Amino acid sequence: MTTTFDFVIVGGGTAGLVLAARLAEDATQTICVLERGKDFTDNEDIRVPGNYMTNFGKEWDGGLLSTPQKGVADRVIYNPRGKGLGGSSLLNWLQLIRAPPAEYDAIEAVLGARGWNSQEFLKYFKKSQTLCRGELAGKTGLNPDPTLFGDGPILNTLPRFTPAINEYYYEACAALGIPFNPVGGNGDNSGVWPALAAIHPETGERVSSATAYLAPNRHKKNLTIFTEAQANRVIFDDAVKPVVAKGVEYTGPDSEISTVYAKKEVILCAGAIHTPQLLELSGIGDKRFITGISQLVDLPGVGFNFQEHLTTLSLFETDASIDSYDIMYNPNADPVVIAGHKKEYSELKSGIFSTVPLAYSYMPLSTFASPEKIQKIKQMAAAASTATTSIQSPKTLELLQKWMEDDSTYQMEYSVSFPKLDAFTDRPRWPGSSWFPHYVPILPTAEFDGAKKYFFVSAILQHPFSRGSVHTDPTNPHGNPILDMGEFENDIDREIMIEALKFVQTLAAQPSMRDRAGVRPLAPSADAKTDEQMNEYLSLAAYSSYHPLGTAAMLPREEHGVVDPDLFGLRHG
Repeated sequence: MTTTFDFVIVGGGTAGLVLAARLAEDATQTICVLERGKDFTDNEDIRVPGNYMTNFGKEWDGGLLSTPQKGVADRVIYNPRGKGLGGSSLLNWLQLIRAPPAEYDAIEAVLGARGWNSQEFLKYFKKSQTLCRGELAGKTGLNPDPTLFGDGPILNTLPRFTPAINEYYYEACAALGIPFNPVGGNGDNSGVWPALAAIHPETGERVSSATAYLAPNRHKKNLTIFTEAQANRVIFDDAVKPVVAKGVEYTGPDSEISTVYAKKEVILCAGAIHTPQLLELSGIGDKRFITGISQLVDLPGVGFNFQEHLTTLSLFETDASIDSYDIMYNPNADPVVIAGHKKEYSELKSGIFSTVPLAYSYMPLSTFASPEKIQKIKQMAAAASTATTSIQSPKTLELLQKWMEDDSTYQMEYSVSFPKLDAFTDRPRWPGSSWFPHYVPILPTAEFDGAKKYFFVSAILQHPFSRGSVHTDPTNPHGNPILDMGEFENDIDREIMIEALKFVQTLAAQPSMRDRAGVRPLAPSADAKTDEQMNEYLSLAAYSSYHPLGTAAMLPREEHGVVDPDLFGLRHG
Protein backbone atom coordinates (compact mmCIF):
# COMPACT_ATOMS: atom_id res chain seq x y z
CA MET A 1 0.00 0.00 0.00
CA THR A 2 1.27 3.47 -0.88
CA THR A 3 2.31 5.42 2.20
CA THR A 4 3.86 8.50 0.60
CA PHE A 5 1.87 11.22 -1.13
CA ASP A 6 2.45 14.78 -2.24
CA PHE A 7 -0.25 16.07 0.13
CA VAL A 8 -1.75 14.56 3.27
CA ILE A 9 -4.99 16.15 4.47
CA VAL A 10 -6.20 15.44 8.00
CA GLY A 11 -9.99 15.68 8.03
CA GLY A 12 -12.43 14.81 5.25
CA GLY A 13 -14.95 17.47 6.20
CA THR A 14 -16.24 20.77 4.86
CA ALA A 15 -12.76 22.09 4.06
CA GLY A 16 -10.70 18.92 3.66
CA LEU A 17 -12.70 17.43 0.80
CA VAL A 18 -12.74 20.74 -1.07
CA LEU A 19 -8.96 20.93 -0.87
CA ALA A 20 -8.60 17.30 -1.88
CA ALA A 21 -10.78 17.75 -4.96
CA ARG A 22 -9.01 20.93 -6.02
CA LEU A 23 -5.54 19.44 -5.58
CA ALA A 24 -6.58 16.29 -7.45
CA GLU A 25 -7.28 18.40 -10.55
CA ASP A 26 -3.54 18.14 -11.19
CA ALA A 27 -3.05 14.51 -12.20
CA THR A 28 0.67 14.71 -11.43
CA GLN A 29 -0.01 15.23 -7.71
CA THR A 30 -1.07 12.55 -5.24
CA ILE A 31 -3.39 13.33 -2.35
CA CYS A 32 -4.33 11.36 0.74
CA VAL A 33 -7.24 12.23 3.05
CA LEU A 34 -7.48 10.83 6.59
CA GLU A 35 -11.05 10.90 7.95
CA ARG A 36 -11.88 9.56 11.42
CA GLY A 37 -15.49 8.72 10.46
CA LYS A 38 -17.09 6.52 7.84
CA ASP A 39 -18.72 7.11 4.45
CA PHE A 40 -22.41 7.92 5.00
CA THR A 41 -23.16 9.11 1.47
CA ASP A 42 -26.24 6.92 1.04
CA ASN A 43 -27.78 7.54 4.46
CA GLU A 44 -31.36 8.81 4.18
CA ASP A 45 -31.30 10.70 7.49
CA ILE A 46 -28.49 12.79 6.06
CA ARG A 47 -29.74 13.10 2.48
CA VAL A 48 -33.29 14.28 3.25
CA PRO A 49 -33.20 17.97 4.28
CA GLY A 50 -36.23 17.74 6.55
CA ASN A 51 -34.45 15.18 8.71
CA TYR A 52 -31.98 17.83 9.86
CA MET A 53 -33.17 17.61 13.46
CA THR A 54 -32.64 13.86 13.73
CA ASN A 55 -28.90 13.76 13.05
CA PHE A 56 -27.52 14.80 16.42
CA GLY A 57 -26.22 11.92 18.47
CA LYS A 58 -26.01 9.58 15.48
CA GLU A 59 -22.92 7.69 14.34
CA TRP A 60 -21.93 10.59 12.08
CA ASP A 61 -21.99 13.02 15.00
CA GLY A 62 -18.69 12.96 16.89
CA GLY A 63 -19.70 15.72 19.28
CA LEU A 64 -18.58 16.44 22.81
CA LEU A 65 -19.70 18.15 26.00
CA SER A 66 -18.18 21.34 27.30
CA THR A 67 -16.94 21.84 30.82
CA PRO A 68 -19.54 23.29 33.24
CA GLN A 69 -20.15 26.86 32.10
CA LYS A 70 -20.26 29.40 34.91
CA GLY A 71 -22.11 31.91 32.74
CA VAL A 72 -25.10 29.57 32.34
CA ALA A 73 -25.54 28.17 35.85
CA ASP A 74 -22.78 25.56 35.45
CA ARG A 75 -24.62 23.71 32.70
CA VAL A 76 -22.58 21.70 30.23
CA ILE A 77 -23.28 22.36 26.56
CA TYR A 78 -23.32 19.72 23.85
CA ASN A 79 -21.36 20.53 20.70
CA PRO A 80 -22.16 18.32 17.69
CA ARG A 81 -19.28 17.72 15.26
CA GLY A 82 -19.45 15.93 11.95
CA LYS A 83 -17.72 12.55 11.89
CA GLY A 84 -17.67 11.10 8.40
CA LEU A 85 -16.88 12.10 4.83
CA GLY A 86 -18.47 15.53 4.59
CA GLY A 87 -17.81 16.45 8.20
CA SER A 88 -20.24 18.91 9.72
CA SER A 89 -21.86 19.50 6.32
CA LEU A 90 -23.61 16.20 7.16
CA LEU A 91 -25.17 17.82 10.23
CA ASN A 92 -25.63 21.50 9.49
CA TRP A 93 -28.90 23.23 8.71
CA LEU A 94 -27.97 23.84 5.07
CA GLN A 95 -28.39 27.62 5.03
CA LEU A 96 -25.97 29.58 2.85
CA ILE A 97 -25.48 33.13 4.13
CA ARG A 98 -22.60 35.50 3.34
CA ALA A 99 -21.34 38.22 5.66
CA PRO A 100 -21.32 41.92 4.68
CA PRO A 101 -18.25 42.89 2.60
CA ALA A 102 -16.99 45.15 5.41
CA GLU A 103 -16.51 42.15 7.67
CA TYR A 104 -14.35 40.34 5.12
CA ASP A 105 -12.40 43.53 4.40
CA ALA A 106 -11.60 43.89 8.11
CA ILE A 107 -9.66 40.61 8.04
CA GLU A 108 -7.12 42.32 5.84
CA ALA A 109 -7.43 45.98 6.88
CA VAL A 110 -7.52 45.52 10.67
CA LEU A 111 -6.18 42.04 11.36
CA GLY A 112 -3.42 42.30 8.76
CA ALA A 113 -4.11 39.18 6.70
CA ARG A 114 -3.03 40.35 3.27
CA GLY A 115 -5.19 39.13 0.40
CA TRP A 116 -8.14 38.23 2.64
CA ASN A 117 -10.77 40.78 1.64
CA SER A 118 -14.29 40.87 0.22
CA GLN A 119 -13.20 40.89 -3.43
CA GLU A 120 -11.00 37.85 -2.96
CA PHE A 121 -13.75 36.05 -1.03
CA LEU A 122 -16.20 36.86 -3.81
CA LYS A 123 -13.94 35.16 -6.38
CA TYR A 124 -14.15 31.92 -4.43
CA PHE A 125 -17.85 32.25 -3.65
CA LYS A 126 -18.40 32.41 -7.40
CA LYS A 127 -15.98 29.58 -8.07
CA SER A 128 -17.67 27.29 -5.55
CA GLN A 129 -21.37 28.16 -5.84
CA THR A 130 -24.17 28.01 -8.40
CA LEU A 131 -27.48 29.85 -8.04
CA CYS A 132 -30.43 27.61 -8.95
CA ARG A 133 -33.45 29.89 -9.29
CA GLY A 134 -35.94 27.74 -11.15
CA GLU A 135 -39.67 28.25 -10.85
CA LEU A 136 -39.44 29.16 -7.17
CA ALA A 137 -37.94 32.61 -7.68
CA GLY A 138 -41.27 34.41 -7.83
CA LYS A 139 -42.89 32.42 -5.03
CA THR A 140 -40.53 33.25 -2.19
CA GLY A 141 -39.92 36.94 -2.81
CA LEU A 142 -36.18 36.28 -2.84
CA ASN A 143 -34.37 37.57 -5.92
CA PRO A 144 -30.60 37.04 -5.49
CA ASP A 145 -28.15 38.85 -7.71
CA PRO A 146 -26.91 36.21 -10.22
CA THR A 147 -23.63 38.09 -10.73
CA LEU A 148 -22.60 37.03 -7.22
CA PHE A 149 -22.60 33.36 -8.25
CA GLY A 150 -20.69 31.18 -10.68
CA ASP A 151 -20.94 27.54 -11.70
CA GLY A 152 -19.45 25.75 -8.70
CA PRO A 153 -20.66 22.46 -7.18
CA ILE A 154 -22.36 23.98 -4.11
CA LEU A 155 -25.92 24.46 -5.34
CA ASN A 156 -27.88 27.36 -3.83
CA THR A 157 -31.63 26.78 -4.07
CA LEU A 158 -34.71 28.66 -2.93
CA PRO A 159 -37.01 27.02 -0.38
CA ARG A 160 -39.62 24.64 -1.78
CA PHE A 161 -41.82 24.98 1.29
CA THR A 162 -42.52 27.99 3.49
CA PRO A 163 -44.32 27.38 6.80
CA ALA A 164 -47.13 29.85 7.42
CA ILE A 165 -45.52 31.18 10.58
CA ASN A 166 -42.72 32.63 8.44
CA GLU A 167 -45.19 34.92 6.68
CA TYR A 168 -46.58 36.13 9.99
CA TYR A 169 -43.01 36.69 11.18
CA TYR A 170 -42.25 38.79 8.09
CA GLU A 171 -45.35 40.89 8.77
CA ALA A 172 -44.38 41.38 12.42
CA CYS A 173 -40.94 42.57 11.35
CA ALA A 174 -42.48 44.98 8.83
CA ALA A 175 -44.71 46.42 11.56
CA LEU A 176 -41.56 47.28 13.49
CA GLY A 177 -39.89 48.95 10.52
CA ILE A 178 -37.89 45.93 9.35
CA PRO A 179 -38.71 45.44 5.64
CA PHE A 180 -38.51 42.33 3.50
CA ASN A 181 -35.17 42.20 1.67
CA PRO A 182 -35.31 40.38 -1.70
CA VAL A 183 -31.51 40.10 -1.90
CA GLY A 184 -30.84 39.13 1.72
CA GLY A 185 -28.16 36.61 2.58
CA ASN A 186 -25.57 37.74 0.05
CA GLY A 187 -23.89 40.54 1.95
CA ASP A 188 -26.77 42.97 2.33
CA ASN A 189 -28.44 41.10 5.17
CA SER A 190 -30.63 43.89 6.46
CA GLY A 191 -34.36 43.39 6.82
CA VAL A 192 -35.94 39.95 6.83
CA TRP A 193 -35.72 37.25 4.16
CA PRO A 194 -35.66 33.50 3.43
CA ALA A 195 -32.16 32.10 3.06
CA LEU A 196 -30.81 30.05 0.20
CA ALA A 197 -30.00 26.45 1.05
CA ALA A 198 -27.52 23.78 -0.06
CA ILE A 199 -30.16 21.47 -1.53
CA HIS A 200 -30.00 19.86 -4.97
CA PRO A 201 -32.73 21.35 -7.21
CA GLU A 202 -33.51 18.04 -8.93
CA THR A 203 -33.04 15.36 -6.27
CA GLY A 204 -34.14 17.55 -3.36
CA GLU A 205 -31.25 16.17 -1.30
CA ARG A 206 -28.61 17.74 0.94
CA VAL A 207 -25.52 19.11 -0.75
CA SER A 208 -22.44 18.36 1.36
CA SER A 209 -18.74 18.53 0.65
CA ALA A 210 -18.95 14.76 0.10
CA THR A 211 -21.60 15.06 -2.63
CA ALA A 212 -20.33 18.31 -4.16
CA TYR A 213 -16.57 17.75 -4.17
CA LEU A 214 -15.68 14.16 -3.38
CA ALA A 215 -18.28 12.26 -5.41
CA PRO A 216 -17.28 13.74 -8.82
CA ASN A 217 -13.59 13.11 -8.11
CA ARG A 218 -13.49 9.88 -6.16
CA HIS A 219 -12.62 7.82 -9.22
CA LYS A 220 -9.33 9.65 -9.69
CA LYS A 221 -6.30 7.46 -9.20
CA ASN A 222 -4.31 10.26 -7.59
CA LEU A 223 -6.85 10.65 -4.74
CA THR A 224 -6.75 8.22 -1.81
CA ILE A 225 -9.34 8.31 1.00
CA PHE A 226 -8.78 6.50 4.29
CA THR A 227 -11.91 6.36 6.48
CA GLU A 228 -11.99 5.35 10.16
CA ALA A 229 -8.48 6.78 10.29
CA GLN A 230 -7.97 8.74 13.51
CA ALA A 231 -4.94 11.04 13.33
CA ASN A 232 -2.74 10.68 16.42
CA ARG A 233 -0.02 13.21 15.70
CA VAL A 234 1.81 15.10 12.99
CA ILE A 235 5.37 13.92 12.43
CA PHE A 236 7.91 16.73 12.03
CA ASP A 237 11.42 16.92 10.73
CA ASP A 238 12.92 18.70 13.72
CA ALA A 239 16.47 18.42 12.38
CA VAL A 240 15.83 21.61 10.41
CA LYS A 241 14.64 24.96 11.67
CA PRO A 242 11.92 25.95 11.34
CA VAL A 243 10.44 22.49 11.77
CA VAL A 244 8.58 21.06 8.78
CA ALA A 245 5.72 18.55 8.84
CA LYS A 246 6.56 15.37 6.96
CA GLY A 247 3.80 12.92 7.83
CA VAL A 248 0.89 11.85 10.03
CA GLU A 249 0.57 8.92 12.39
CA TYR A 250 -2.96 7.52 12.56
CA THR A 251 -4.97 4.63 13.99
CA GLY A 252 -6.99 2.66 11.45
CA PRO A 253 -10.26 0.72 11.78
CA ASP A 254 -8.44 -2.37 13.02
CA SER A 255 -6.67 -0.31 15.73
CA GLU A 256 -3.39 -0.72 13.89
CA ILE A 257 -1.13 2.33 14.01
CA SER A 258 0.16 3.44 10.59
CA THR A 259 1.95 6.42 9.09
CA VAL A 260 1.52 8.32 5.84
CA TYR A 261 4.17 10.74 4.59
CA ALA A 262 3.88 13.97 2.62
CA LYS A 263 6.49 15.07 0.08
CA LYS A 264 5.03 18.58 -0.09
CA GLU A 265 2.57 19.47 2.67
CA VAL A 266 0.54 18.17 5.58
CA ILE A 267 -2.74 20.10 5.76
CA LEU A 268 -4.77 20.12 8.98
CA CYS A 269 -8.52 20.38 8.39
CA ALA A 270 -9.66 18.88 11.68
CA GLY A 271 -11.88 21.81 12.68
CA ALA A 272 -11.83 24.28 15.56
CA ILE A 273 -12.14 21.50 18.15
CA HIS A 274 -9.66 18.88 16.98
CA THR A 275 -7.03 20.96 15.14
CA PRO A 276 -5.60 22.47 18.37
CA GLN A 277 -5.74 19.06 20.02
CA LEU A 278 -3.74 17.50 17.19
CA LEU A 279 -1.20 20.33 17.29
CA GLU A 280 -0.66 19.86 21.03
CA LEU A 281 -0.35 16.09 20.59
CA SER A 282 2.38 16.87 18.05
CA GLY A 283 4.36 19.17 20.35
CA ILE A 284 3.03 22.46 18.99
CA GLY A 285 1.47 24.98 21.36
CA ASP A 286 1.66 26.30 24.90
CA LYS A 287 3.96 24.08 26.97
CA ARG A 288 1.36 23.95 29.77
CA PHE A 289 -0.81 21.76 27.54
CA ILE A 290 1.90 19.55 26.05
CA THR A 291 2.41 16.56 28.29
CA GLY A 292 4.55 13.47 27.90
CA ILE A 293 6.34 14.70 24.76
CA SER A 294 8.84 17.39 23.86
CA GLN A 295 7.61 20.82 22.84
CA LEU A 296 8.74 21.43 19.25
CA VAL A 297 7.32 24.91 18.75
CA ASP A 298 6.26 27.37 21.42
CA LEU A 299 3.00 28.65 19.95
CA PRO A 300 0.88 29.90 22.86
CA GLY A 301 -2.12 30.84 20.71
CA VAL A 302 -2.98 27.18 19.99
CA GLY A 303 -6.35 26.28 21.49
CA PHE A 304 -7.18 29.74 22.80
CA ASN A 305 -9.50 32.37 21.26
CA PHE A 306 -12.41 29.90 21.03
CA GLN A 307 -15.54 31.75 19.86
CA GLU A 308 -19.16 30.79 19.38
CA HIS A 309 -22.40 32.44 18.34
CA LEU A 310 -24.12 32.50 21.72
CA THR A 311 -27.76 31.60 21.19
CA THR A 312 -31.06 31.60 23.03
CA LEU A 313 -34.34 30.29 21.67
CA SER A 314 -37.69 31.74 22.71
CA LEU A 315 -40.47 29.14 22.56
CA PHE A 316 -44.00 29.95 21.37
CA GLU A 317 -47.28 28.14 20.96
CA THR A 318 -49.44 28.87 17.92
CA ASP A 319 -52.76 27.79 16.45
CA ALA A 320 -53.02 24.19 15.31
CA SER A 321 -54.00 25.35 11.82
CA ILE A 322 -50.56 26.91 11.23
CA ASP A 323 -48.24 24.79 9.06
CA SER A 324 -45.17 23.93 11.09
CA TYR A 325 -42.09 21.76 10.86
CA ASP A 326 -42.67 20.58 14.42
CA ILE A 327 -45.20 18.06 13.11
CA MET A 328 -42.23 15.92 12.06
CA TYR A 329 -40.99 15.73 15.65
CA ASN A 330 -44.30 15.76 17.54
CA PRO A 331 -44.88 12.35 19.18
CA ASN A 332 -48.64 13.03 19.01
CA ALA A 333 -48.69 13.85 15.30
CA ASP A 334 -51.13 11.98 13.07
CA PRO A 335 -49.10 9.26 11.29
CA VAL A 336 -51.36 9.59 8.24
CA VAL A 337 -50.39 13.26 7.93
CA ILE A 338 -46.71 12.41 8.30
CA ALA A 339 -47.04 9.71 5.64
CA GLY A 340 -48.59 12.27 3.31
CA HIS A 341 -45.65 14.63 3.77
CA LYS A 342 -43.20 11.81 3.09
CA LYS A 343 -45.12 10.82 -0.03
CA GLU A 344 -45.02 14.40 -1.31
CA TYR A 345 -41.27 14.52 -0.83
CA SER A 346 -40.71 11.10 -2.39
CA GLU A 347 -42.77 11.87 -5.49
CA LEU A 348 -42.41 15.62 -5.96
CA LYS A 349 -39.31 16.57 -3.92
CA SER A 350 -41.38 19.30 -2.28
CA GLY A 351 -43.13 19.96 1.01
CA ILE A 352 -41.92 19.93 4.60
CA PHE A 353 -39.24 17.28 4.06
CA SER A 354 -37.72 19.14 1.10
CA THR A 355 -36.18 22.02 3.01
CA VAL A 356 -35.39 23.54 6.40
CA PRO A 357 -36.61 26.69 8.22
CA LEU A 358 -35.10 29.64 6.40
CA ALA A 359 -36.55 32.92 7.79
CA TYR A 360 -33.77 35.32 8.83
CA SER A 361 -33.18 38.88 9.93
CA TYR A 362 -29.92 40.57 10.94
CA MET A 363 -30.01 43.72 13.04
CA PRO A 364 -27.73 46.39 14.49
CA LEU A 365 -28.07 47.34 18.15
CA SER A 366 -30.25 50.35 17.32
CA THR A 367 -32.99 48.08 15.94
CA PHE A 368 -33.50 45.84 18.96
CA ALA A 369 -31.95 47.54 22.02
CA SER A 370 -33.12 50.52 24.05
CA PRO A 371 -31.14 53.78 23.79
CA GLU A 372 -30.15 53.53 27.45
CA LYS A 373 -28.86 49.99 27.06
CA ILE A 374 -27.03 50.85 23.83
CA GLN A 375 -25.15 53.59 25.66
CA LYS A 376 -24.26 51.20 28.48
CA ILE A 377 -23.08 48.46 26.09
CA LYS A 378 -20.96 50.85 24.04
CA GLN A 379 -19.35 52.23 27.20
CA MET A 380 -18.53 48.70 28.36
CA ALA A 381 -17.01 47.86 24.97
CA ALA A 382 -14.95 51.05 24.83
CA ALA A 383 -13.54 50.37 28.30
CA ALA A 384 -12.53 46.78 27.48
CA SER A 385 -8.85 45.87 27.18
CA THR A 386 -6.80 42.72 26.80
CA ALA A 387 -6.13 43.03 30.54
CA THR A 388 -9.84 43.00 31.45
CA THR A 389 -11.07 40.45 28.89
CA SER A 390 -9.90 37.03 27.70
CA ILE A 391 -9.28 38.46 24.23
CA GLN A 392 -5.53 38.05 23.76
CA SER A 393 -5.23 39.91 20.45
CA PRO A 394 -5.26 43.75 20.65
CA LYS A 395 -6.17 43.92 16.95
CA THR A 396 -9.17 41.65 17.46
CA LEU A 397 -10.37 43.74 20.39
CA GLU A 398 -9.91 46.90 18.32
CA LEU A 399 -12.09 45.41 15.59
CA LEU A 400 -14.86 44.42 18.01
CA GLN A 401 -14.84 47.91 19.50
CA LYS A 402 -14.99 49.46 16.02
CA TRP A 403 -17.96 47.30 15.09
CA MET A 404 -19.74 48.19 18.32
CA GLU A 405 -19.49 51.89 17.49
CA ASP A 406 -20.58 51.38 13.87
CA ASP A 407 -24.36 51.14 13.75
CA SER A 408 -24.27 49.46 10.35
CA THR A 409 -22.74 46.34 11.93
CA TYR A 410 -25.17 43.51 12.58
CA GLN A 411 -24.93 42.47 16.22
CA MET A 412 -27.84 40.03 16.25
CA GLU A 413 -29.34 37.36 14.02
CA TYR A 414 -32.96 36.31 14.42
CA SER A 415 -34.43 33.24 12.77
CA VAL A 416 -37.47 30.98 12.98
CA SER A 417 -36.95 27.33 13.88
CA PHE A 418 -38.96 24.43 15.24
CA PRO A 419 -38.66 22.13 18.27
CA LYS A 420 -38.79 18.44 18.89
CA LEU A 421 -41.63 18.18 21.38
CA ASP A 422 -40.30 14.96 22.87
CA ALA A 423 -37.45 17.12 24.12
CA PHE A 424 -39.77 18.18 26.91
CA THR A 425 -40.82 14.69 27.98
CA ASP A 426 -37.66 12.62 27.45
CA ARG A 427 -34.70 12.68 29.78
CA PRO A 428 -31.75 14.55 28.27
CA ARG A 429 -29.44 12.33 26.27
CA TRP A 430 -26.58 13.48 28.44
CA PRO A 431 -27.64 14.21 32.05
CA GLY A 432 -27.06 17.84 32.91
CA SER A 433 -26.41 18.87 29.32
CA SER A 434 -28.37 21.31 27.21
CA TRP A 435 -27.97 19.41 23.96
CA PHE A 436 -30.43 20.88 21.50
CA PRO A 437 -33.28 19.96 21.39
CA HIS A 438 -33.08 19.07 25.09
CA TYR A 439 -32.19 22.64 25.87
CA VAL A 440 -35.29 23.87 27.78
CA PRO A 441 -35.34 22.22 31.22
CA ILE A 442 -37.70 24.83 32.67
CA LEU A 443 -41.15 23.95 31.34
CA PRO A 444 -43.44 21.29 32.82
CA THR A 445 -44.74 18.68 30.39
CA ALA A 446 -48.28 19.87 31.17
CA GLU A 447 -47.54 23.07 29.23
CA PHE A 448 -47.62 21.17 25.94
CA ASP A 449 -50.76 20.41 24.02
CA GLY A 450 -50.49 17.79 21.30
CA ALA A 451 -53.18 19.64 19.33
CA LYS A 452 -51.13 22.84 19.18
CA LYS A 453 -48.13 23.83 17.09
CA TYR A 454 -44.87 25.25 18.39
CA PHE A 455 -41.96 27.26 17.04
CA PHE A 456 -38.83 29.05 18.18
CA VAL A 457 -37.39 32.45 17.43
CA SER A 458 -33.62 32.23 17.76
CA ALA A 459 -31.55 35.17 18.97
CA ILE A 460 -27.94 34.63 17.90
CA LEU A 461 -25.12 36.95 18.97
CA GLN A 462 -22.91 37.83 16.00
CA HIS A 463 -19.74 39.33 17.50
CA PRO A 464 -19.13 37.95 21.00
CA PHE A 465 -16.58 39.42 23.38
CA SER A 466 -16.47 36.14 25.33
CA ARG A 467 -13.66 33.69 24.63
CA GLY A 468 -13.05 30.07 25.56
CA SER A 469 -10.43 27.42 24.88
CA VAL A 470 -9.84 23.88 23.62
CA HIS A 471 -6.95 21.81 24.99
CA THR A 472 -5.83 18.21 25.13
CA ASP A 473 -7.11 16.23 28.11
CA PRO A 474 -3.95 15.02 29.90
CA THR A 475 -5.88 12.06 31.36
CA ASN A 476 -7.04 10.91 27.91
CA PRO A 477 -4.94 12.64 25.24
CA HIS A 478 -6.53 10.92 22.25
CA GLY A 479 -10.09 11.20 23.54
CA ASN A 480 -12.20 14.32 23.34
CA PRO A 481 -10.31 17.49 24.29
CA ILE A 482 -11.33 19.75 27.17
CA LEU A 483 -13.69 22.39 25.79
CA ASP A 484 -14.36 25.50 27.85
CA MET A 485 -16.70 27.56 25.70
CA GLY A 486 -16.54 30.67 27.87
CA GLU A 487 -20.32 31.19 27.62
CA PHE A 488 -21.10 34.73 28.83
CA GLU A 489 -17.57 35.03 30.14
CA ASN A 490 -17.89 38.70 29.21
CA ASP A 491 -20.89 40.70 30.47
CA ILE A 492 -21.13 42.68 27.23
CA ASP A 493 -22.55 39.58 25.57
CA ARG A 494 -25.07 39.11 28.36
CA GLU A 495 -26.33 42.69 28.12
CA ILE A 496 -26.83 42.36 24.36
CA MET A 497 -28.65 39.04 24.69
CA ILE A 498 -31.00 40.42 27.35
CA GLU A 499 -32.07 43.13 24.92
CA ALA A 500 -32.40 40.55 22.15
CA LEU A 501 -34.81 38.46 24.22
CA LYS A 502 -36.95 41.50 25.00
CA PHE A 503 -37.16 42.28 21.30
CA VAL A 504 -38.38 38.76 20.52
CA GLN A 505 -41.25 39.33 22.95
CA THR A 506 -42.03 42.56 21.11
CA LEU A 507 -42.07 40.70 17.78
CA ALA A 508 -44.45 38.09 19.15
CA ALA A 509 -46.82 40.80 20.39
CA GLN A 510 -47.37 42.24 16.91
CA PRO A 511 -50.92 41.73 15.53
CA SER A 512 -49.87 39.30 12.80
CA MET A 513 -48.36 37.01 15.41
CA ARG A 514 -50.56 37.52 18.47
CA ASP A 515 -53.98 37.89 16.86
CA ARG A 516 -53.84 36.16 13.49
CA ALA A 517 -51.48 33.28 14.34
CA GLY A 518 -52.54 32.91 17.96
CA VAL A 519 -48.96 33.14 19.19
CA ARG A 520 -48.48 32.71 22.94
CA PRO A 521 -45.07 32.99 24.64
CA LEU A 522 -44.07 29.94 26.66
CA ALA A 523 -40.40 30.48 27.41
CA PRO A 524 -39.70 33.13 28.46
CA SER A 525 -43.28 33.66 29.60
CA ALA A 526 -45.29 36.71 28.61
CA ASP A 527 -44.71 38.05 32.12
CA ALA A 528 -40.93 38.09 31.69
CA LYS A 529 -40.03 41.71 30.99
CA THR A 530 -37.18 42.76 33.30
CA ASP A 531 -33.44 42.37 32.85
CA GLU A 532 -33.39 40.06 35.86
CA GLN A 533 -36.01 37.74 34.39
CA MET A 534 -34.29 37.61 31.02
CA ASN A 535 -30.93 37.00 32.64
CA GLU A 536 -32.39 34.08 34.57
CA TYR A 537 -33.73 32.64 31.35
CA LEU A 538 -30.33 32.99 29.68
CA SER A 539 -28.76 31.01 32.52
CA LEU A 540 -31.28 28.22 32.02
CA ALA A 541 -31.59 28.12 28.25
CA ALA A 542 -28.65 29.72 26.42
CA TYR A 543 -26.46 27.40 24.37
CA SER A 544 -24.43 27.65 21.15
CA SER A 545 -25.05 27.70 17.40
CA TYR A 546 -22.45 25.01 16.69
CA HIS A 547 -20.26 27.54 14.85
CA PRO A 548 -16.91 27.17 16.67
CA LEU A 549 -13.87 29.04 15.41
CA GLY A 550 -10.69 30.86 16.35
CA THR A 551 -8.56 28.18 18.02
CA ALA A 552 -5.87 28.31 15.32
CA ALA A 553 -6.20 32.00 14.52
CA MET A 554 -4.80 33.67 11.42
CA LEU A 555 -2.98 36.48 13.22
CA PRO A 556 0.61 37.59 13.83
CA ARG A 557 2.39 35.53 16.49
CA GLU A 558 2.56 38.53 18.80
CA GLU A 559 -1.26 38.63 18.58
CA HIS A 560 -1.41 34.95 19.61
CA GLY A 561 -1.82 33.77 16.04
CA VAL A 562 -1.22 30.21 14.86
CA VAL A 563 -1.22 30.48 11.06
CA ASP A 564 -0.26 33.28 8.69
CA PRO A 565 -2.16 34.55 5.63
CA ASP A 566 -0.46 31.99 3.39
CA LEU A 567 -1.70 29.19 5.67
CA PHE A 568 1.72 27.63 6.05
CA GLY A 569 1.14 27.50 9.76
CA LEU A 570 4.04 25.89 11.48
CA ARG A 571 6.72 26.42 8.87
CA HIS A 572 7.43 29.71 10.57
CA GLY A 573 8.14 27.79 13.83
